[in-house]
Amino acid sequence: MTADSHTEPNAGASTSADNRNPDELRATPLQTGAQLGNNIISRMLVQADSGFTYTANNGGVVIQEYFPLQFAVRDQDGVSLLLCDADFNPDFEQGLSEFLLLARVLSQIDHPGRISRYEERDGTAWYAIDLRIRASLADLLNTGERLPEETLKTILYSAVTYLDAAHDAGALHLELSPQRILLADEDKLLICGFNTDKLHYPAEDKSNGHDYRAPELASFRGQLGRWTDYYALGAILYQGACRVGPTDALTRLSVTDRGQDDPLVPAIEAGKDYFSRSILTLIDQLLALEPTARPQDAEAIVSALDPTASIHPAADSESEPVQNSATNDSRPSVEPIDPPQAGLSSHSPTVSQAGSKMLRGASAIALSALGRAAKDKNPEKNETRSRSNAAPRVKAAPTEAKPTSPTQAAQGKSSARQEPVFSESREAFEDTLKSLEVTRSSSPGLEIANDLESAGKVLTDKPYNDFTLRPTKPGKHRTTPHQSSRSTASFLGSVGRVLGSSLQGLYRHLTMRLALGALIALSALLVIYLLTTPRPTPLETTTRTTIEIIGATTHEPPTKPSRESPNIQQQVDSTSLPAAAQDFLKQDDLNRVNAYRDAEQLKLLSEPHFARAQEHLAQGRLIDPPSASAYSEFTAILRIDPQNKTATRGVKEIIARILARIDNLVDAKEFTNAREQLSLAASVIAGHKHFTQTATQIDRAQTHWQEALAREKTLAQAQMEQQHRAERERSQQIEALLARALTAFDTDRLIDPPGENALTLYRAALDLDPTNQRARNGIGNITAFYLRQARDALSQNKLDNAARSLQIAKAIDPTDAGVDTLIEHLQRREYLATEQQRLQAEADARISKAREMAKEQDQLNLAGGIKSYYGGNYREAYQFLQPLAERNYPRAQVRVARMLLEARGTDRDKPRAIGMFSAALAPVQLAASQGSSWAQSDLADFYFDGLVIDADYRLAAFWYQKAAEQGYAPAQTNLGVLYMTGYEGVPPNRAVAVHWFNEAALQGNRAAEDNLRVLGESQPSNAGG
Repeated sequence: MTADSHTEPNAGASTSADNRNPDELRATPLQTGAQLGNNIISRMLVQADSGFTYTANNGGVVIQEYFPLQFAVRDQDGVSLLLCDADFNPDFEQGLSEFLLLARVLSQIDHPGRISRYEERDGTAWYAIDLRIRASLADLLNTGERLPEETLKTILYSAVTYLDAAHDAGALHLELSPQRILLADEDKLLICGFNTDKLHYPAEDKSNGHDYRAPELASFRGQLGRWTDYYALGAILYQGACRVGPTDALTRLSVTDRGQDDPLVPAIEAGKDYFSRSILTLIDQLLALEPTARPQDAEAIVSALDPTASIHPAADSESEPVQNSATNDSRPSVEPIDPPQAGLSSHSPTVSQAGSKMLRGASAIALSALGRAAKDKNPEKNETRSRSNAAPRVKAAPTEAKPTSPTQAAQGKSSARQEPVFSESREAFEDTLKSLEVTRSSSPGLEIANDLESAGKVLTDKPYNDFTLRPTKPGKHRTTPHQSSRSTASFLGSVGRVLGSSLQGLYRHLTMRLALGALIALSALLVIYLLTTPRPTPLETTTRTTIEIIGATTHEPPTKPSRESPNIQQQVDSTSLPAAAQDFLKQDDLNRVNAYRDAEQLKLLSEPHFARAQEHLAQGRLIDPPSASAYSEFTAILRIDPQNKTATRGVKEIIARILARIDNLVDAKEFTNAREQLSLAASVIAGHKHFTQTATQIDRAQTHWQEALAREKTLAQAQMEQQHRAERERSQQIEALLARALTAFDTDRLIDPPGENALTLYRAALDLDPTNQRARNGIGNITAFYLRQARDALSQNKLDNAARSLQIAKAIDPTDAGVDTLIEHLQRREYLATEQQRLQAEADARISKAREMAKEQDQLNLAGGIKSYYGGNYREAYQFLQPLAERNYPRAQVRVARMLLEARGTDRDKPRAIGMFSAALAPVQLAASQGSSWAQSDLADFYFDGLVIDADYRLAAFWYQKAAEQGYAPAQTNLGVLYMTGYEGVPPNRAVAVHWFNEAALQGNRAAEDNLRVLGESQPSNAGG
């Protein structure tokens, strides 16, 4: 039975070492020969931040000592601890609680590395594991050879099971390395050196020779979880498969942050042609830089390695696979395992026995290979590196690492990396041409103007005209409306030629919308001219022709037209208006015509920017990248037309959206991302007053959030401390009750006196902890005591004493099947005794019936003796069977002879035993030939022992097989021993042996149960029932 003792802590744990001489006190391991509990330290195996790992009792036990190296030193007695400063008391107590919780969890798992005992004593704590260690995983890796795939799988299965139990208890290892994975025979391993300090990041262990830490642990960015330990496990497996360790996480992050390819050579390439694709793919998944791309629990790892081997029934996953956002990675893609939804409860699985048996023996082969490699190479003996013996310093809380590049800053903000920013060059120009639907031709079209200066350049270029007609080819004169005012006929002809030329150019180069607009404008001018211009009279034939354009304004061409100065001369009838009014009307009409022309020009130049701005808004590109965003397009419009209201509203909408984004980030408590968004916005949109106010609001919100977190953390710590105190008080109370109960049991105060008897005290302990196994075992021992008394009374035919003992046992445990069986025997005995007395008083005519009843009683005594014999109570069995052996019952003779030969329940008497064996041989052979299972089993014993007949293991196995197939439990157990050990004519077969042990254990055979326990096999569910 596992002894889980938990004693009172020593007050020395909180004693400060401030007044000690620092040259005298060091953070040193226990010396060889030191004693922890009942264990004698042999040597130190490995050390971690949380303590030292030793072998004890000549290597038969592994001891893990809680010794926080950051703030504790070894006292002068060489065993207890002292803190460097009294301020470290909270840190020490937190680590101690985590250590004890981990020990309690690992003492309940079904694993070779199960903790058998843990104690809190001498100001610290330790736990023990009954396992003889042959080597560490580092010793295998130091050979420089690839480990066999079966060895990798065995290590992975066992390590994942061990880690999963700790993870379910809320613990993380965080310092996993090959030195801390210890190997034993028969595929057994354990993991030591769990980190129990949840207040600080563990420092890098320089003694490993390689950094196995995960990216989020090494860089202090990201959340820690199961996936952190899985990364370290993947790095260890990578080294075992590829002979070299993987590139450390900090180097990989530094390279990928600069936008370069990950320098790690994937395991799928480095281990190609040596290992299966499934194991190499799993290693690459474990080494993913993104935590969400790694397996998220033990079930995912086992399923990825072998879909047929499951830890527990798979649940339907609703989460989508997370993909690495880096698009420039040239390595082969690895499909990540689906991580579970946040908040899902974790599992406490045990790796399937089928998978474990399939890999049985792989570690033993690897350990043998290690021995041969060490013998061939004769390497220098590896000595465990220890840290400096200087006085320990206080471990400072790590600060968040600052990004060293903009890419690193972006990675701290989000897991997605930004795509490269392309400048607006040929692609942007072609997009603009498409938006205007201008087909390519030999002559260039309009270019997009980004400000007034470039707009003026466009407007003054020679190919440009007011109505965006196709430029005139060199050598050909283009007719314009300004040159058609010499006479009405020449003007109409010119307008017709211009109209035809315009229509031809518009249909060929402009969109339908612009063509219709230009056509309508020309038609309107023509109609106004025809309606407002009077017909010429004979008196007016010698005057200069005038053209009225808008609002009774006349348009008079100059005497000598000039292409460089196409100004329109305005003229009003001098008889109708004064000279000042005539000048005002002429100037007003000219301004309106120029304004109309400028508006059309600005509209034509702004439309491409509006289209691109709308596209950027739809795709969420507000200000980033600066050269291709909605803000850049709207500001380009405002540089062309500073009064453009639509562009102004667009800029305001962009600012509103940015502020809304920042508010959402603040609400989501992503203050770093919010500041980055605000900084980007302020750098692009300089001088906006809302940005200064928003920065203050972010600081205020973060301060309030941090204060709330601090309050919650303080409250949670107070609640946790209260729970720990209550748990310790309850544990101390339970320990006190169990100690008092054990004392009462040893002094025979089982049920009396009231209140101070063992039964009452054990039940009080169960009231505090219904799952306490020690209390349950104590009550079971009391029940067993009264059952033994009842059997003794029955063997001596003291029926009244047996009835009293059974009544007490029934009251203690009404569900015990053994009590009901003995009550039935008692009732039968009472009936038989009464009947025997009555029949003996009758006449001689009833003597034959009395003899039959006596024979039946002999059979009951025989059954009781057989049950006591196989139950291990040989003294009681001898009392039952010895009288029957004297009356030549062969079944009783064989067992009494066995007890005489082996001194079980009586003194050794070999001659008498040989005589009984010889007397029983003939009846046993006869009964065996008639198919009696017990006789077949006993005849097999004769052949196996070779005492009165020649030994023949083959015949022994034959008769054991006959009896075992009839369900005879002792024969099944003995047949299992034959196949487990292997004898002449009977080859060893572990699987067959375990099968027969299971069959016997199902019938309650104690020997079979003990054999299964020794072999490390699980007990049948109804064993002993």
